[in-house]
Amino acid sequence: MGCAMLVTRACFEAVGGFSEEIEVYYEDVDFCVGARACGFGAVVEPGAVVYHDGFRGFVAGLTPWAAFLKARNPWLLVRRRGGPGTWLTFVPTYLVMIGASATLYAVRGRGDISRALARGALHGLRAAVGGRRTPAGP
Repeated sequence: MGCAMLVTRACFEAVGGFSEEIEVYYEDVDFCVGARACGFGAVVEPGAVVYHDGFRGFVAGLTPWAAFLKARNPWLLVRRRGGPGTWLTFVPTYLVMIGASATLYAVRGRGDISRALARGALHGLRAAVGGRRTPAGP
């Protein structure tokens, strides 16, 4: 998770910063994939301690807004950074992840989250094939 990253100026400038298109959720992954493509690597400092308030994964804790973005943004990431092989792996994996998450939330009585995941998936797919990207909003 990119809740805390220390990046050199050279790396930040080479990548072009964080994607305004992705906005939030997966912007850290996009940045790191871009950095790798520019020849930079990652270093983990085991002595660093970072606290992150909250955990909103696909299995539990999502809000409708987070669900929408977490379903939309992988499409934007793959469109920006993925090659043909990436698409072959991404699509089936993504469908299982979103389908399982939506089903789990529906079973728990959280249809709002299931609907937000579906909306995010459709908006992401539309953007991935060249359509208009829906802004994340406030």
